[in-house]
Amino acid sequence: MLQESQKSSSSSSALTVSTVLALFTVPLVLFSVIQYYSYGFDLFLGWDTSTYVWWAELFRDQGTSFIVQNSYPNLYVIILSGFGNLVGQLSLAEKILPFIVALPLAFACYRLTLDITSDKTLGYVAALVGGLTINTLRLESDLHRNLLSFAVSMVLGAIVSTQIRNPTFSFRRQWKRVLLVWLPLLALVAYTQLQTYLVLSISLILLFAYTRKTVLTIEGILLVAVPVVIALPLISPYLLNYSGSVSLIGLSSQPPINIITEAFLYLGGLAVVWTIAGLVLIEERARAGSQSARFILMWLLTLALLFPVATLMGLPYDRFLYIVPIPIIVASGAKEVLHIGSVLSRVGWLRTHMTKIREKTVWKNLFPTGLGLLLLTLLLTSSTAGSFLRPYVSQQDVNRIDQVASLIHQYGYSQPILVMYGPVASGVNTIYRAYF
Repeated sequence: MLQESQKSSSSSSALTVSTVLALFTVPLVLFSVIQYYSYGFDLFLGWDTSTYVWWAELFRDQGTSFIVQNSYPNLYVIILSGFGNLVGQLSLAEKILPFIVALPLAFACYRLTLDITSDKTLGYVAALVGGLTINTLRLESDLHRNLLSFAVSMVLGAIVSTQIRNPTFSFRRQWKRVLLVWLPLLALVAYTQLQTYLVLSISLILLFAYTRKTVLTIEGILLVAVPVVIALPLISPYLLNYSGSVSLIGLSSQPPINIITEAFLYLGGLAVVWTIAGLVLIEERARAGSQSARFILMWLLTLALLFPVATLMGLPYDRFLYIVPIPIIVASGAKEVLHIGSVLSRVGWLRTHMTKIREKTVWKNLFPTGLGLLLLTLLLTSSTAGSFLRPYVSQQDVNRIDQVASLIHQYGYSQPILVMYGPVASGVNTIYRAYF
């Protein structure tokens, strides 16, 4: 009887995992398939995609000297190089790997939403939204280091939130789990994309501080410092030259209207009503003691603190918008939005004005319609993904350079022949190099 129960539980868990992965992956893959059908499978989608291929080629040729030269581990590039050896071609590997590294994000969206709402259906909605939202599409297009680091960060947030909600939790009692699970995941994020690790570190420290346990907070600070301290001899030049290296990319300050428009787009876009409803619910659940809700709030607070700093310093502020956990927020508000009057009446300064609406706007049986409307607004917002989920070179240009390169190779010349100058030269150069 016990064995049958265990088998049933295992089957149920496997079905849940399969459903979550399917809901997340199918729409995400379809967006890219449509673009590949339009532009051809031979070209890379996204600006940075070909750069990853070029870096992976360099790592395969130079080994650890490539890491030392860049003063950063770049784990995604190392993983890509190994995966390229596995499938036999780096260009093919880079077209597949982003979908694989995005899979942890599917689980995190489901798990965190389930913990916050106690509603399995909304967990599935979060997984589906995760594959539809423009935030994920932007990361999947060509910001693959960000995608991997964000996905692992959300998984770690779900794990930490689940474990510290136990009143008796302590690092000393759970030291094996901390060292064998938490620390490797922290290191994976830190050595993949340091900017995301900054957000994760601050979020976890704030989460630990929220428990009002001084020892837990101090130990948490020491824990998140470990990966950086270990790698400091390697990454110190990277840290010291970060601002200067960003300036070489040619980033220019954006007018306020552009920043506002972009913020609107990546904070839900046309689904912003669900974002508002979800934020209200998450804030309530955080006050009620939900550690998962608190983690999401701490993540959002950290982004809110870093966003204006990055904007004023001329750093790529948009990277903070891409990693707003919109799928979790929107899914949490999927049912709340059906009685928006009740939701708004729980916001202090609106309480006196929303009493009448609260009584009139409860539509419990409209969830399927509301869900359909949510998916429609998300699809309309994500329809703008074509502006970045596309090749940045033409097949005709690639063919011409390929012909010239083949002709010169016939005469035994093997040195680089493509030389460009100016702020964008390094980026364009790697785009072309990756094709040969």
